[in-house]
Amino acid sequence: MKSRNFIIGAGFTGLTTGIDDDLTLVFEKENFPGGLCASYYIDLSGRKYPGRLSKETFRFERGGGHWIWASARDSQYIEFLKQFSELKFYERKAAVYFRKWDLIVPYPLQFNLNLLPGELKEKIKKDMRNVGETQANSLKEWLYNNFGETLCEIFFFPFNEKYTAGLLDKISLKDEYKTPIIKERIIESLERPSYGQEFGYNPKFFYPVNGLDALIAKMALRANISYEKEVVQIDTKRKEIIFSDGDGFKFDKLISTLPLKTLMQFSGMSDESDFLLHNSLLVLNIGAIRGRMKIDYHWLYIPESKSGFHRIGFYSNVDREFLPESLANDENIISLYVEKAYPMNSKLKQDDLKKSVKDIVEELKEWQIIEKELIVDFTWVPIAYCWESTETPQNYKEIIRNKYKSFGIFSTGRYGKWETQGVIDSIKDGFLAKGWIENG
Repeated sequence: MKSRNFIIGAGFTGLTTGIDDDLTLVFEKENFPGGLCASYYIDLSGRKYPGRLSKETFRFERGGGHWIWASARDSQYIEFLKQFSELKFYERKAAVYFRKWDLIVPYPLQFNLNLLPGELKEKIKKDMRNVGETQANSLKEWLYNNFGETLCEIFFFPFNEKYTAGLLDKISLKDEYKTPIIKERIIESLERPSYGQEFGYNPKFFYPVNGLDALIAKMALRANISYEKEVVQIDTKRKEIIFSDGDGFKFDKLISTLPLKTLMQFSGMSDESDFLLHNSLLVLNIGAIRGRMKIDYHWLYIPESKSGFHRIGFYSNVDREFLPESLANDENIISLYVEKAYPMNSKLKQDDLKKSVKDIVEELKEWQIIEKELIVDFTWVPIAYCWESTETPQNYKEIIRNKYKSFGIFSTGRYGKWETQGVIDSIKDGFLAKGWIENG
């Protein structure tokens, strides 16, 4: 085949880049577009569907709830999405659940401290006199310096230790915008609620009326995609992509949405990737009969659990459309997703994963969040949340990505940039990549 332009990955970045470009081919290793954002459906018999072919199905997502959060300056990207689907608008309802006190505290926790037990509030008040005065090297140090011993002990350390799968003291400060800090407001919230609904990275979000799968399918119709093409090697000298089926294609320009670390491994630069850290993730999707504990929140942050999960999200609390049509008005039926993180490079056997799934389901029953499971399904995500080591040299990722640009490879998207970002930022990356193909 004549050398040309290619895109690796048909997620939001790859699709946006490839839309209305007949000269650029998108390679996708799965047999469907969307990556971790892809919705899928399961009926009560356990049969899976790639789309809502039957109204009597639960809608789940491979990577758990992927809500489209955006700010006022992102209106052009929301309009871009609206050409593929009508979008519903939601205001975030999130909270922290302390199992040991059977206590739910609205997010952000630090602005709703009046709900905590009295003896803790006095300790927190003392802690807050000495916070925010020391420079931090790691995320763990930053949390301690800004929230003090007590809040870190009851929430920030146990939650983030599970979320990062033990990397809390090894990763550099990142995404601090997700943890808002206004010292005066934190102290004030010890006496009266502050709520902080407007704070954090996702106070408002959107979701397509017919699911992400329907939106993604319409995007995919306008791109040139070759499915079931798994990359195993990229030869930067020959400018050639090698696939698991033995095919090889030479490229002029290549947009890679592969995880940056994976790109480095495929192209013989893995010895330079030690600064790139990540966790792996078990995403458990459940359709169930609700237990006695009625939860109205969209998702809960969990600092402590016996089975190790750190977050529970409730699809059906965002929208009852996630449920089978005949059950949508039954308040006793719910659908949810649960996240449990594992150390990077974890290679669990199916039996180990199934045991984790069983343990999580049993704990949800013990907590009375669910009474009986109707559907249980799970996804294993080898590279989920990404961070950099505290030892990372300055501008490391920029240097690596610029090196790839010199080979004609633009590494972009959430994983290609090794960032934690949402759908809108991934779409922005797609437009930038399209510009790079056209203009260099």
